[in-house]
Amino acid sequence: MKKDIRRHKLFVYGTLKKKHRLNSLLVDEVFVGDYVTKDSCYGMSSYLDSFPMVYHSDVHNHQIIGELYEVTTLNYDQILAMEYNAGFIPIQVDIENAEHIDKPHRVMDKTYETALMFLIPDSNGIDKDVNYYQKQNSTIITKDNKTEWIHVR
Repeated sequence: MKKDIRRHKLFVYGTLKKKHRLNSLLVDEVFVGDYVTKDSCYGMSSYLDSFPMVYHSDVHNHQIIGELYEVTTLNYDQILAMEYNAGFIPIQVDIENAEHIDKPHRVMDKTYETALMFLIPDSNGIDKDVNYYQKQNSTIITKDNKTEWIHVR
């Protein structure tokens, strides 16, 4: 039987990132690098400081910082199931290598990757009630309109 070696691009911003508690699911996968979403249409909340939730936002309008992986079909399917069961949905997003963000270059020189990212489909008032979900020592850092979850356990 022929082994499936196809790889799928997965953009992760939370517990699947390096040094975070679920990164063991990606330890045998290809780490491409640090990336940021092209679009600035997201908000992020940390649910009781245990995992981040990204959602479309009219209030925050941030880019999301994360990591790009190329994962096997088997692992991709397992991560899809895990995220679906947690209430997240997959969307295709354009992302740019974080190394290129602050370097001066012409717009036409920008190259974007497309990858799968998970978000909460309905923010259910998260924009208005963000303090309910986050403890005082927030695990979310926002600088220059770019948001990153940095919690490490």
